[in-house]
Amino acid sequence: MIDYRSAPGLSASAIKQGRKSLLHMNSYLTGHGKKSTASMQFGTWFHMAVLEPIRFRDESTVYWGAKRGKVWAQVKDKYGVENILTPAERDDLLQMRRAVQNDMAAGPILDSMCCTELALFWDEPECGPCKCRIDGISSVGGLVELKTTAYIGAPFLSNAYKLGYHLAAGWYARGAKANGLNPWPFTLIAVESKHPWAVSVYQPNERMLDDWGKEALEIARKYKAYEGASHYPGPTQGIQDWTLPGWARIEQEPVELKIGGEAVEV
Repeated sequence: MIDYRSAPGLSASAIKQGRKSLLHMNSYLTGHGKKSTASMQFGTWFHMAVLEPIRFRDESTVYWGAKRGKVWAQVKDKYGVENILTPAERDDLLQMRRAVQNDMAAGPILDSMCCTELALFWDEPECGPCKCRIDGISSVGGLVELKTTAYIGAPFLSNAYKLGYHLAAGWYARGAKANGLNPWPFTLIAVESKHPWAVSVYQPNERMLDDWGKEALEIARKYKAYEGASHYPGPTQGIQDWTLPGWARIEQEPVELKIGGEAVEV
C-alpha cells in the first residue's frame, strides 16, 4: 500500500498554501509548514469518530488523571499523546458525531458513503504527480467532506473561503475525475465543535466546482514553473506603499458638526 504522506505529488494542502504565495507553498512542500495544531488534531479525531468509528474506539483513549507519573507514562506509550482525550473532548466528539448522524440532510449522505479516507493519485499534464485524500464517496455519486467549526452559517462560509476550502474541493474533484469517479454533487458537512453542535450541509453547483478546480490547477502550474528555482515569490514583490487600513483612515477623518449654524470639526 502506498503511504499517502510520503508519496510524491501536489496535495490540496499545498495548493491552499500556494494561494498565499509560492514561497509559502514551497515552505510547506519542503517540510517547514506541517506543524499540527490542537484544532487540527481535534478535527482528525472527529473524522476518525465519524468515518472510522472502530479505529476511533481502538486507537484513542480517555485519561482523567494528572499528566505526570508512571500511569501517565504507560498510557502515553500505549496510545501516543496525540490519541489521548480528555473526558470533555471525548464527550464533544461523540455529541458531534450524533448531531451529524441525526441531521436530516447530513445523516442520509453519511449512510450512503461506500468508501472513506480514500487516497487518490494522478498526473496533471502541466504539473506532474498530484494527490488528494477524500473523506468519503457516496454510493449514489459525489464526494463528501467533513469540517468542524466554531460557528455555522455566514461566519463559517467566510472562514471557509479564507482557508481555501473551495480550492481543496476543486482539487478533490479533479482527482476524482482523473480516477474515473463522479465528484458531483460535492457535499461539505460542517458541525460546530461545541454545544449545541449545529450542523449545516453545503453543495456548490457543478460549474463552481469546476471553476475552483481550474483555480487550484493554475496555482499548481505557477509553482511548477518555478520548480528548482533558488527563489520563490512571496505575497508581495518590491517596495510597497505604507498606508493605513480603511477603518483607521475613517477614524482619522475629521467629522463636521453644525452648532447654531456654524461648522465645527470634531
